[in-house]
Amino acid sequence: MIGIIGGTGFIGLNLSWRLQKEGLPCRTFSRNGLLLNPESIYYSQLSKIEHIKGHLSDEMAVREFVRPCRSVVVLVSHLLPSSSPEEIRTVISWFGAAFVQLLEACRSSNVEQIVFVSSGGTIYGENFEGAPVNEQHPLNPHCVYGSFCAFLEQLTRTFHNQHRLPYTILRLGNPYGLLKRANKNQGIIDHYIRSARAKRPFTIFGDGNETRDYIYMDDISAVITVVVQAPP
Repeated sequence: MIGIIGGTGFIGLNLSWRLQKEGLPCRTFSRNGLLLNPESIYYSQLSKIEHIKGHLSDEMAVREFVRPCRSVVVLVSHLLPSSSPEEIRTVISWFGAAFVQLLEACRSSNVEQIVFVSSGGTIYGENFEGAPVNEQHPLNPHCVYGSFCAFLEQLTRTFHNQHRLPYTILRLGNPYGLLKRANKNQGIIDHYIRSARAKRPFTIFGDGNETRDYIYMDDISAVITVVVQAPP
């Protein structure tokens, strides 16, 4: 069984869909459960998955969710690069402790691997040289979201060092694709598409010379599917 924390969000739904196609059983844990429109062509398949509704700070609920899982994928941090100062203060006040409880639940249940999906770019900060960045590039986040992702990464490594909890960290940059919630103001490609459909203008900040990397959701789901099946 593969457990997906934050599994009814953008990445989680696509990953669940992929795991189902691969014949790999999975279950999700999220604040709101499955919010997918029943008229969606994906609903009939995704609704067959066990979607557990709960809060990450509920230690008992998290332990019960993790208990039958062989691998756990963490897709939630409750912050975005655009989060307001109030959202940042609220999340930081509780999320770190809840994340440690999750790691402890994985350790005590002998989870074979925890996969933490982190930020693909904000943890590195500005890249003035323009050269490709690899995983050994120094971290220098310029926003709270990037700093928070780096902090969660380090907590994961610490649990591995102290308790031998196997882990993989994936840094994903600018995902786009299907099953994105229309009311989520995140992702420049989705923003452009929504604006074009509504015939609204959109604003590009900067001088037009900035570059970004993008990754399609099917590729992300395929990579995570391979990772959760890899030997610890």
